[in-house]
Parts: sequence; structure tokens; C-alpha cells
Amino acid sequence: MAPALVAISLLSWIVAAVLAGRERIQPAVRPRAGETAAAARQLLRFALPYTASMLVGTGVQMALPVLIVNTIGQTPEESASYVGFYRAATVISVSYLGFLLSVLGQDYYPRVSAVSDQPAVLAKLVNEQHRLVLLLAGPMILLVLALTPILVPLIYSREFLPSVDILEWYLIGDLLRFTSWTIGFVVLARSSSIKLFLIELLLGINTLVASWLGMRFLGLPGLGVGFLFTYIVHYLVVWRIVKRDIGLVLTKENLWLLGMCLAGAALIRALPMVGMEAVRTPVALVLAGVGGLAAAQLLWREMGGVQMLRAWLGRAV
Repeated sequence: MAPALVAISLLSWIVAAVLAGRERIQPAVRPRAGETAAAARQLLRFALPYTASMLVGTGVQMALPVLIVNTIGQTPEESASYVGFYRAATVISVSYLGFLLSVLGQDYYPRVSAVSDQPAVLAKLVNEQHRLVLLLAGPMILLVLALTPILVPLIYSREFLPSVDILEWYLIGDLLRFTSWTIGFVVLARSSSIKLFLIELLLGINTLVASWLGMRFLGLPGLGVGFLFTYIVHYLVVWRIVKRDIGLVLTKENLWLLGMCLAGAALIRALPMVGMEAVRTPVALVLAGVGGLAAAQLLWREMGGVQMLRAWLGRAV
């Protein structure tokens, strides 16, 4: 194994060296001391609060297991099992839509930055991305919600079934988490990094307080309920800030899509509570299927799917 790793690294270095050798490298220009100092000040003015905001998120994730151990569980073994259930739910929650996070960071944010000084254009872009996220993530979240009682034992084991009670609330909260990010990127592009830090600090405090209260009153599922409450507040805070900044008004279609997704997810979660657990998964699969087909039809039509299909068939014939 070790020789193979060394060989791969060496081959990568050779390819990079060959490609770099073909490039015409411009002679280095040494910047003046004043320019370097100005660039460093600008970088630190943004980087320090931004790094601090990232540390807040990391600190919250480190603090939550400690909070679980000290809030629920009568014995150390029981507390440790609760932490395991929490981590299992968290891993699934952050993994199943990783592609969407990549798109938001690599495609959406550069476009937001490019029009950050044009409020009207920016508001239109936010609404378009908000709608796209709901069309992509909504059916996927409903599908994962439908399959949660099957996925958790499949990925882990039946001993992790209590994670389902957390994960289902997480999935409902994800509808607000992903859509709030489409709005929140405006804060990152237009506002000071201090404001971003304060928003992240509020999110972190809200997460800890809501999780603690949820566990105190609801036990282990309270972690998920606290997550949902946290992102309800976060969504409203970010939306209010961006509304004041660029006059953002969400379209009726976006509000309708968000409402329908939340209503569908809430219905799936509520069925077992009213003694209808037997129909929970079939109803959830139907909702996910109908939502997925409707979203696919909308996206297909808007992307010129019919024209692309006709052109492809014409070339094939």
C-alpha cells in the first residue's frame, strides 16, 4: 500500500511539473510595503470575524454532546447511548444533500458576489435560487423522511432506532436550513463580517438553549424539536436582515412551495402521533413521488427539456 501511495504522489507531481513548465510565467512583481499592509488589513478585517463565526459553529457541535450527557440519561452508559443516537442522526442529516451544499458554495455564492451592488438583481437571484433549492431539496427531504425508519437500521443497526425521533425533526428543519442559506449568502456578500459573526453567534446560542429546553421537556426527541425551532428563528432573522438591506420580498410561489413542503413533512411526522403509523411510510412515499414528479416537470420545461430531447432524437435518427 505504501509504495502505491508514494507512486501516485510522484506521478501527480510529475504531471503538475510538466503542465506548469508549459505555462508562460510572468516575472514576479514585488508589491510596495504600503500595498501589502493595506491588503493584510483588509484580509484580517474580514478573516478574523469570519473565522470566529466558524469557531462558533464548531464549538456548538462540541458542546452538544456534553449538554446531552448532563441533561438526559440516568447512568453514564445511558448518556453515552444518547450521544450515539444524536451523532447518528447528525451524520445522516448533513450527508444526504451534500451536493446541494457544494452547489451553493461553488456556483451560487460567486453569482451573488458578482451582483452584490445591484439590490434589485440580487433580490431576483435570491428568489430564483430559493425556488430551485425547494424544488430540488423538498422532494428529496420527503423521500428521506419516508425511508428514515428503514435507513437508520440499514446504515447502523436496530439499536439506533431512537435516532429516528431526532432525525425526523432534523429533516423538517432542513427545509428552513437550506432555504435560509440562499438568503444568508447575501449577508456574506454585502455586509460586514462582524454582522455575519453576530448572526452565527445568535444561531449557536439559540441551538444550545433550544436543545437544552427540548431535552428537558421532551427527552431525546427534544434535540430534533430544538433544531427545528432554531432554524425557524434563524430563517426569520436572516430574512429580516436581507429584507432591510436589499428590499427582498419572497415571491408567492416561493412562499407556497415552502409552505407545501413544510406541511407535507409535518403531516408525515404527525401520522404516528395520532395512531396512524401503519400508513406513514406509504403516505410519505406518495408525497415524495408527487412532489418529485412535479418538480422534475417544472425544471424540465424551464430548461428546455423538450427541445433538447427533440434535438437528440433528430441527431440519433
